[in-house]
Amino acid sequence: KTFYVIRINYGGGLFSIVLYVLSEIRYARSINAIPIVDMEYFISKYNEGKKIKKTYNSWEYYFHNISNYSLDEVYQSKNVIINSGIPDKKMPRDWKSDPEIYNTYFKKYIKIKDEFYKIAEKFFIKNLKDKKVLAVHFRGKGMYNTPGHPFTPTPKQIFSKVDEYLKRGFDKIFLVTAQQNYLDLFKKKYGDKVIYLNSFRTNTTKAFHYENARLNHRYKMGRDIIVEMLILSKLSTLICSLSNVSQLASLISKNDKFEIYEIWNGFNTNNIILGLFLWDLKRILPEFLGGFKKNI
Repeated sequence: KTFYVIRINYGGGLFSIVLYVLSEIRYARSINAIPIVDMEYFISKYNEGKKIKKTYNSWEYYFHNISNYSLDEVYQSKNVIINSGIPDKKMPRDWKSDPEIYNTYFKKYIKIKDEFYKIAEKFFIKNLKDKKVLAVHFRGKGMYNTPGHPFTPTPKQIFSKVDEYLKRGFDKIFLVTAQQNYLDLFKKKYGDKVIYLNSFRTNTTKAFHYENARLNHRYKMGRDIIVEMLILSKLSTLICSLSNVSQLASLISKNDKFEIYEIWNGFNTNNIILGLFLWDLKRILPEFLGGFKKNI
């Protein structure tokens, strides 16, 4: 047997990591190798320095093992390929540009642990059931100045669409955002209409550096985004920008009338220096000088 060890050697979010793992599983199968994810000996930003759920492998904090072999068995083999851990052209840019990734590989290999479905269902029943709910996924600093990634919407763009949709008679807004000041803006504007999971938020790009903020902070960062994605999938109307979270929520949704309004501002430049400032520049420039569209 030949084993293909998938490690993570870049800083993507959890569902970017899942997308990468699926791309690598496809490659492993193409060379008749058995894929396995190693986030124990090759750690990711989600790893705690101790066992969570009886494992050091942070992949298995959230998902079941993708093969029937343990890492110990794999590393006793004479035939082990260890990948680079860095995305290349094999990896799809997003979840919907390569339907095979979801329809063939996600459905076969990715099994989210049952406890996260239970947490999402409990939250949904308590806060959202029997209400007309508008979902909003509003990405913050982790994305808007990341070179080569889609530009996130501005608050003005998001609010213009939310105001438009609220005229349809929505009772509540379920907000997913990692940015504390975005949550504050929503609460100030819409008051108790706003419902949200009590997940960790900050106004910086260094969310994983707050290890003293709460016990098992890194594990909970992954837990919370899984639960938020599962709650989004239970709703029927979503305003968002292009993201792995919103796309996967729509794919796993059992609602065949799931409606997404995806605000598209184009891609940030690949220039590392300019990419840090271009979003802020386009936000203040008028549209005719290259600023973001006001009417979307």
